[in-house]
Amino acid sequence: MSGKASRVYESVNVPVVLVNARLWPTNSEKNKKHIKDYSIYYIEDSGHFPMLEKPNEFNTILMEAVKSVK
Repeated sequence: MSGKASRVYESVNVPVVLVNARLWPTNSEKNKKHIKDYSIYYIEDSGHFPMLEKPNEFNTILMEAVKSVK
C-alpha cells in the first residue's frame, strides 16, 4: 500500500474487518501500518465467493468478525 491509498486509510477512524479467502494474499502487516483498527478473518479452501462456496463456514466467521467490533 503506497501513495494516495495509504493516506486515505490513515484517516479511517472505524474498525476495518476483512473476511477473505486465502486465494489472493492480503498483506496484513502493511495494512496494519496504515489502518489503526484492522483485523482479518480467513476462510480456507475457498475461491472468490466464499459466501456461496462455503456458506456455513462463512456465516460462522462473519459472526466472529461482527462480534469483534466494539
